[in-house]
Amino acid sequence: MEEKTNIKKKRPPAAGPGPRPGVIESAKDVKGAFKRLIAYFGTQRFLLVISAIIIFVSVFLGVAGPAVLGRAITEYLERAPNLTLFLRQVIILIIIYAGAWITEAFTRIVLIRASNNIIFRMRQDAFNHIQGLSMSYFDMEDVGEIMSRLTNDIEAIEQGVNNVFSEGLRGLLSVIMTLAAMLMLNIRLTIVVVATVPVMAFVAATIGIRVRKAFRVNQQKIADLNSKVEESISGVKVIKTFGMEKREIEDFERVSIEARDAGTIAEMISHIFMPVMQLITTLILALLVGIGGYLVLKNSTVFSIGLLTSFIMYSRNFLWPIQQITAIYNVIQSALAGAERVFEILDTKPAIVEKPESVPFSEGDIVFKDVSFSYVEGKPVLEDINLTVPHGSAIAIVGPTGAGKTTLINLLGRFYDVKSGAITINNTDLRDMEIGSLRSSLGVVLQEPFFFATTIRENLLYGRPDSTDEDMFEAARLANASHFISRLPKGYDTVLTERGLNLSQGERQLLGITRAILRDPRILILDEATSSIDSLIEAHIQEALATLMKGRTCLTIAHRLSTIKNADRIIVIHNRRIIEEGTYTELLAKNGFYAYLYTMQQNQDDITEEMFK
Repeated sequence: MEEKTNIKKKRPPAAGPGPRPGVIESAKDVKGAFKRLIAYFGTQRFLLVISAIIIFVSVFLGVAGPAVLGRAITEYLERAPNLTLFLRQVIILIIIYAGAWITEAFTRIVLIRASNNIIFRMRQDAFNHIQGLSMSYFDMEDVGEIMSRLTNDIEAIEQGVNNVFSEGLRGLLSVIMTLAAMLMLNIRLTIVVVATVPVMAFVAATIGIRVRKAFRVNQQKIADLNSKVEESISGVKVIKTFGMEKREIEDFERVSIEARDAGTIAEMISHIFMPVMQLITTLILALLVGIGGYLVLKNSTVFSIGLLTSFIMYSRNFLWPIQQITAIYNVIQSALAGAERVFEILDTKPAIVEKPESVPFSEGDIVFKDVSFSYVEGKPVLEDINLTVPHGSAIAIVGPTGAGKTTLINLLGRFYDVKSGAITINNTDLRDMEIGSLRSSLGVVLQEPFFFATTIRENLLYGRPDSTDEDMFEAARLANASHFISRLPKGYDTVLTERGLNLSQGERQLLGITRAILRDPRILILDEATSSIDSLIEAHIQEALATLMKGRTCLTIAHRLSTIKNADRIIVIHNRRIIEEGTYTELLAKNGFYAYLYTMQQNQDDITEEMFK
């Protein structure tokens, strides 16, 4: 069963799919994304309602200010000058604007809490859902893209939530209240101001199109630059081996110049927007001053200086939110696009689903019956696999690279479901078994074990958190890891770097084996676990693993054929099928494919030994 996902494939991985500064991205299904986003808003209904009420109060106070100032000028400076009464009005004005500032600050505090709660819930839902997805999802998706959806896209949503309420709602209420106040002062001047709105919208749209195109080019150049950096760092060994540092520097400079030039053009175009809007606003205000001054001179009793002052302030308050609403439109579009991408993750269905009536794991024989599997439809990896692994036996699986050895193990852990046939343990189909119960019974040591950026202790206890220190020390002793751990400055409390790269490959391998021993699994899987171990300690590891295997079912994917001489049975896979099986001695006596592989490996070892004599 394939993972069902709507996530668009083949985006530039270095750039990621999330919103970027200056890039105007739109949701494909605005209505659908908005509806689902509103559902998350509902979880913070109380805080958002409180914010809306406070915003209303803040805007009302902001609209009241120019009215008080205009009245003070008209009544106490023009018609009947009175300094005491004028100063009282000034004090009232200060109180009004202080109240507006306090309410605005409080609104932002409440909105930060609400938006962070919304974002926390969305990010948690997405992460929880990702943890439940099957391996096939991660085979198809780029890690950078998934991370971008949990970071960049979520951040865009947060900006959108804050802007909708702090700027969008505030701007809308401000426009409505200010327009009402302007109409009460002078209808004709109000018509002049309102008539300029389409002009501002046209200019904003025209510049916006050019900004969008410029930033798309810029972002592609940034993607190219990021890809170049990632490629150079990943391939640093090859670069140094061939002495191509100078060429890489030249290539990077070329890509970097292209990114710089594209960024310069994009930023220059985008920075034209606000100056142009401010120029239009200034011209409108200048026009109002001219018309208003004429009206004052014509009939000051009808249209006073105070009234003109109020109207000019209202005009600025009216035009500024329109500029803001135009600017946040792109932020809202980006937020909806981000929400849509996050919802795509939430809509992805896991390919592996546990049945409601599933049963716990129970020990017994492992049977592969007519098993076939393919990662990609039409390209089989395994065909007609029939294999019985008796309980408590040690089975080795060998074959050339790409034969399907690791796939066989992945199917046993039910990281994938078989395309046909069945795998059973103790006569129970894996598809009828509790996934958690099955996997908790497995102990896996990979060729490249993964470690988290935390202490050795926490990494070892990861698979069995309730283990005691004594259990951990004993596991390390059995794996021959205690000697190198004890030499570290902080011992088991030594902090590992990402993937444990501050340890040697052999040391990481020993820790991986220790972790598997500590887990005390019923089924032990060694995926070429000793292929990277130094030959000087390999004998000790083999001895420890032999002790560990007692009483357990063990499947070993072998790279060094000399390490599996004591396996109860060796399975040889080639061209997607099992072609041979038997003991080490039996397979050599057959003089078949296993004997061929063994001879080839022995010859390579002899050549290597001869070279270093």
